[in-house]
Amino acid sequence: MTGFRLFALFVLSVLTLTLPMCKEGKQKPSKEVQRRVQSMSVEEKVGQLFMIGFNGRDISPRLREWIVDRHAGGVIIFRKNVNSEKQLISLTSEMQSLAQGSKPGLPLLIATDQELGVSRTEIKFGGVPPEPREVARMDSSDVVSLATEIARDLRSWGINMTMAPVVDIDQPQGDTPLSYRTFSSNPDTVAYLARIFISSFQKERVIAAAKHFPGLGDVTIDSHKDMPRTDKTIDELLERELRPYQGVIAEDVACIMSAHILVRSVDSSNPATLSKTVLTGLLRERLGFQGVIITDDMQMGGISKHYDLPEACVMSINAGADIILHCQFLKGLATAEECYECVLKAAYSGEIPRKRLDEAVYRILILKEDL
Repeated sequence: MTGFRLFALFVLSVLTLTLPMCKEGKQKPSKEVQRRVQSMSVEEKVGQLFMIGFNGRDISPRLREWIVDRHAGGVIIFRKNVNSEKQLISLTSEMQSLAQGSKPGLPLLIATDQELGVSRTEIKFGGVPPEPREVARMDSSDVVSLATEIARDLRSWGINMTMAPVVDIDQPQGDTPLSYRTFSSNPDTVAYLARIFISSFQKERVIAAAKHFPGLGDVTIDSHKDMPRTDKTIDELLERELRPYQGVIAEDVACIMSAHILVRSVDSSNPATLSKTVLTGLLRERLGFQGVIITDDMQMGGISKHYDLPEACVMSINAGADIILHCQFLKGLATAEECYECVLKAAYSGEIPRKRLDEAVYRILILKEDL
């Protein structure tokens, strides 16, 4: 066993023994942000709840409409949106100018999936960053250097958020849909490496979103295609899948992404993304997470095969999600515009309580304070 692994296991064993099951976090009430939330229209608030994908490599009329008229809180960038460093910088700069030059005058969250081994921009690292398992064998100082380099690149391109790190725990045989995206089958190793990446990202003012809560590491169904299910008890989850989340919450991770997985022992009816028991009861109240909860892409089969997509967005917000992620343009599924209109209607009718709406927007604005 390498010195890095021994050190990682020692540190995480100490953290596991000393970490409380619930913590308040560092998010403190801000009267200025509270006043800002109260001054916003319902349309502006609802727009902040959406992060959307888009086609093309420039500002299309549709994207402009989302930023200016629907007040989108964020966008997510994929390979299809990028052909050069210069083009990407120009695109992100123009999007920010549009957002901050129109109501409510807030910066955009501009995100990408810059996972290890899975690059969505392919500008550096020969197209793809090192594989997670390769990183797990590196010296800790080299891991810090790698994470810092990735964060600085993202920031220089105008990207201020990454849907990473993956904190799912692999199975020893390494044959699950997420195996190639995971650090290890050891929860302590996963937690330790995740904390390094989160700390390094956030020091460079790149928001980290740990994923996929409460864990997809041992399922055989890919949530892109359908809804995975697990019969693990809450004690089993706390012993394995949730240990990295305790660590990243202690590291003050800014954002956590929910998974479209049905955890029967916690909520036998709704997947985590739509479950108040999971998002509010388990993640917020039991684990003490005070940051932003973002959904995985709502058009993935784990949700869209089982629910009306616009109604699922309403369910997710009421369950405790703060940002709805709508990445794709799949034929036959509801568009982001349809989801926005459904959420807006629910906000006006009270189906989404005003307190829940304001709470989500408040967290998003706190997240944007340092952008």
